[in-house]
Amino acid sequence: MKKQDHWHLNAEQIIFQEGDAWDGLYLIKSGHVEIFRVSQKKRVRLGLMGPGEFLGTVTLFSREPRTASAQTLDDCVLQHFTADDLSRSFSQLPPSFAAIFKDIQARLRHVNHQFVETTLESGTHEAAWLVSLRHLRRLVYFLIALCPHACVPCGPGRALKLDGFYDAAAGATGLRADYVEKLLALLTKSHLLVPISLPGERPWLLNPSIPYLQAFLEFTAKPNSLEIVKPTVVEQEIAPALRLLTELISSHDFKDLIRCEKLFPLLEKLYPEVACESLVNQLAELGFLGPIKTDAWVVPLCPKVLEFTFNRILAGLPFLVPQLAL
Repeated sequence: MKKQDHWHLNAEQIIFQEGDAWDGLYLIKSGHVEIFRVSQKKRVRLGLMGPGEFLGTVTLFSREPRTASAQTLDDCVLQHFTADDLSRSFSQLPPSFAAIFKDIQARLRHVNHQFVETTLESGTHEAAWLVSLRHLRRLVYFLIALCPHACVPCGPGRALKLDGFYDAAAGATGLRADYVEKLLALLTKSHLLVPISLPGERPWLLNPSIPYLQAFLEFTAKPNSLEIVKPTVVEQEIAPALRLLTELISSHDFKDLIRCEKLFPLLEKLYPEVACESLVNQLAELGFLGPIKTDAWVVPLCPKVLEFTFNRILAGLPFLVPQLAL
C-alpha cells in the first residue's frame, strides 16, 4: 500500500460529509475524529475514533457515497490512501483472501447499518460528553468523601496516595478502573488536582481541595444546560498563566493573596520575553486578578479562574469514550 501525503487538519474541520463520493481510506496518525449524522436537525454522534484507526472502511469495496460525516475534534494528522492504491494492494492478494475480506466487510457494513438506524431512531440518546460528565461527577463525589480520611501529611502539605486508588474508585463508582484513570487524568491535566511524584512510587495528589471539587459539582449541577465554552484567542495565549494561578490557589498556604515575589519568577519561566507587570495587568483586565493595590501582592479572583479551569475539563470530555466505562 503506497503512502500518500499526510493531511494536517485543525480542530473542527470536516474531513468528509454524508453523501460525498468515496475517495479512499484515512488513517488517523494523531488526534481524534467524530463520526456523526444529522437526523431531524439534530447532530447524532455515531462514533469517536483515534490514532491507529481507519476512516471509510464501511464502503471499502462497494465504493458507495459516504454514509456519515467525519469531523476533527482536535488537531489531527491523517494519512490518505487513494482508491487506486487500495485496488493495487488488493489485486496482489490471493483471490480467496480478497473474497474473505469482502465477505467480512459486507457483514460489518450490515451491522453498522443496524447500529446507525437504531441510534438515529432512539430519540433518547444523550451526547457522549454528557455521559462522561456524569461519570466524572461520580468520581468527584468519591474524592470528596475520601480525601478527609485518606490524605496524609507530606513536605508541601497533604497528599492522597494513588496506589490502589483506581480499584477503590472503580468499586465505589461502578466504573472500570482504567476509565477512572482517564477521568482523573482529565482533572489533573486541567490542574484542578495537582499530581506530585515521589521516588519509587506512583504519583500522589497534592493538597486536593474539597471546596474546589464542590465548586465543580455546583458548576455542573445541571449538565443538560451546559455547553463546552471554547477559550478566546487571548485566553489561549495566557492559558499557562491561568493554569499556574489554578495551582497556586489550590496550594495549602494560599490565603486569598499571592506574593509577587513568588508569582513573578514563575511567570518569567512561562513568558521569558514578556514583562511580568504587563502580564499581571492583562490578567486583571480580563477579570482573573483583582485590582492591584500594592506592588507586593496580587489578588486572584478564584471564581473566574476556576470557571476557566472547569471549562477546560468540559473541553476534554469529548475525548473520552463512555461506552468503555462499565
